[in-house]
Amino acid sequence: MKLFTVQETSEILGVKQKTIRDWIWKKRIETVRNGGRYVRISEAAIQHFIEIHTVPADVNSAARKGASSVGRSEPPPAQRQ
Repeated sequence: MKLFTVQETSEILGVKQKTIRDWIWKKRIETVRNGGRYVRISEAAIQHFIEIHTVPADVNSAARKGASSVGRSEPPPAQRQ
């Protein structure tokens, strides 16, 4: 089992170290504690985090278009003629 530091995990996930520490404190990502205050994150925990926080592609495209316009049958009032 490969273990990563907070810094390595932040680089893998593309977020700041402070964000990783916040997620650890809020128990959003599983950790392995090795005796003291040192924390490591397993490769499996990172993979699990990615899986549960991945948004399906169709939801992403709806968010880009603007969630308020999804499902409308007519254009917004400003675009009506």
